Amino acid sequence: MEAKLEFLFFNKYNVSSYREFHKHHCFELVYYINGSGSTIIDGKKFLFTKNTFCFMQPNTSHDRSIKERSEIISIAFLHNLPIEIEAGVYDDIDGKIYSYLDHMKQEFLDKKAHYQLKLNAMIVEIMVELDRRINTHKLTKDLDSLNYIKNYIDVHYNEKINLDSLAQLSFYSYHHFRHKFKEFTGLSPNQYVIRKRIEGAIEMLKNTDRSISEIAMDCGFSTTAQFCLLFKKHVSKTPMEYRNYFANNL
Repeated sequence: MEAKLEFLFFNKYNVSSYREFHKHHCFELVYYINGSGSTIIDGKKFLFTKNTFCFMQPNTSHDRSIKERSEIISIAFLHNLPIEIEAGVYDDIDGKIYSYLDHMKQEFLDKKAHYQLKLNAMIVEIMVELDRRINTHKLTKDLDSLNYIKNYIDVHYNEKINLDSLAQLSFYSYHHFRHKFKEFTGLSPNQYVIRKRIEGAIEMLKNTDRSISEIAMDCGFSTTAQFCLLFKKHVSKTPMEYRNYFANNL
């Protein structure tokens, strides 16, 4: 099984209405052709308007409060595709998702030969489209966020950096942020900060006559001892050995 339609439903609501909290054993996509209202999905409230749609995971509690005349079309389905869509409400600016659903509605009503196979295949198409427009956009936002954090560290490496605060900017837990940042740069956030401080110290050792302790402070290290230990670990020379080596090999 790649995808299997469980049910397809369409209806018009001429007055405000409320559907109490309920669950389905399958995924559900509810498209609002017109109208407006709100829905609470797994405890989080979302607003919907014309040309938006809700996506729900299996066994997720949700309700529906329609505030004005509305027309909806919804599908419930199972799938084992390598695609995960986060529950929520999304815009269908170009109308492509509605086009799929309207086509499915006609297939369902006409019931031509192999219409069930056709409907199942169209669910696969919808999921691929959702993945492209939702998850790809989210990935772009993630990369923008991680690049901002990287650039911040590049500029402020010599200051006290609160990595927990930077993690909040990525909208991830620190553990998830650490994993994402390492995927992005090849280093954990802490390792990246240390590398930038070592690089800054190397430039100062080569181009200034500032003392080792001054360089340690200027590059953001807590103590001279910490600086010397980490410098030796990364460069295989003490700061003074490196300075002398560079001076003798000009």
